[in-house]
Parts: sequence; structure tokens; C-alpha cells
Amino acid sequence: MKILGASLLLISIVTVIVGAWIVCPTIQKFMAGPNGNMVLTIVLVVATIVMAWSAVQSNNRALKSFVAENRPVIDVTPIGVRQDSHTHARTVFSIANVSGFPAYDISLDLKYGASGWIQEWVKANEDGQTKAGKGVTLSKLYRSAPTVQIKQLLPGRSVDKDRNGKLLGLRGSLQLESVVSMKDGLIVLVRSTWRNKQGHVFDTVNAYRLVATRNSAQPETGYGRSFTFVPEGIISQKDV
Repeated sequence: MKILGASLLLISIVTVIVGAWIVCPTIQKFMAGPNGNMVLTIVLVVATIVMAWSAVQSNNRALKSFVAENRPVIDVTPIGVRQDSHTHARTVFSIANVSGFPAYDISLDLKYGASGWIQEWVKANEDGQTKAGKGVTLSKLYRSAPTVQIKQLLPGRSVDKDRNGKLLGLRGSLQLESVVSMKDGLIVLVRSTWRNKQGHVFDTVNAYRLVATRNSAQPETGYGRSFTFVPEGIISQKDV
């Protein structure tokens, strides 16, 4: 706005000078003298430079606006859960790009109840296995985003399997049978991060309630089980 205002002011000054030159005999005589052409040339050159500068700044603002508006939107939905072992359950996901822009480096993380984030534990475990010392490693960059599951997802596309044809999911410590006895179910947090073509990172955390149902309240007959994820809303969102 400051640049635009300065350009308009300079154009106004040039307009006034040219107008005065046309109607004022004194100014006409001065401009007709040896210095007149030089003054007019300097004014016109300065005006041209300022207008060109304003055009460049306007193009830069337009480019920044385009980058900011290049916002791929990723929707991550838990579509099922299974007991992989006696101690660990796997939640599987469907991931969709519901925007008109491609998304890159899509990462997921999962948190069952009061337990820690699964992918963060994986990163910490890998860190512990690759060093001889203890604690924080000097000069090491600890990246915030979880491990990338999908490198690229085009607009309007959705996936629920990885490149090997296996269901997309995360495995963490959980006994599904324990959820059956929870009256209000178990809160599950799902974190998803991704970036646009310019490298800007987006980060969202959604909450779900994992609810278990059995076919009968009677212990001797209620052996049937079902599990569903009920959306609880967005916990935090970084979409700019």
C-alpha cells in the first residue's frame, strides 16, 4: 500500500507539472530554456522507475497470495481397528485429498487414551538404537512431523492401502477387550501433517471416540463385539 501510494503521489506531481506547463507562460518559458528538457526528463525517468518498482512489488504480492492460497486439504478417517496381538491393536485409515491441490509427504500419528503418540515413540526408539550415548544428541535436528506414509496424493484421490497393498494403519499398545468395559469409550487422537508444492506444512489433530458394543449384556451370551470411531471434532488445526 505504501508503494502504491507513493506511485500515485508521483504521478499526481507529474500531472500537475505537465498541466502547469501547459497553462502557465512562466513555466513554459522555463521549460523552453536550456534546463527545461533536463528537468522534464528526470521527472519522467523517476516516475517510470517508481511505476516499474510498483509493478514488480505487485507481482511479488500476487505470487505470495498464490502460495498462501495453495492449500491442499487432507481428510484422514479411521475406518477400522483390529487386535494384532494380545497387547497391540492396529487402527487403519482412509486418506483423501479433498482439495484442488496436490499434497506431499503425508504423515500420520495416533494416540490411544492417555498413552503417548505412537510415531513419536517409534522415533525415540530408533534414536536410542543408533547412538552409544544417552539423552539428547548435540546438534541433531529432531524433526517434528511423524514418519511419512504417503509421498504424494493428487486432488480428488483417496487411498487406504500402501504401495505393498497393505491397509494403511498404525499399531500401538491397546487391548480392545478393555474398551468393552468403558462406558464412554476411549478417546483416540489422530494427527495428520502434509505440505503443499511450495513446502509449507499443514498440521491437524482430530479426536475420535472408540466405542465398543457387545450383542448382549449377559456374560454367558454376550460374546459378540463391534467397534466404531465416533468423530469428536478438531482438537487443533494449522491450516495457514
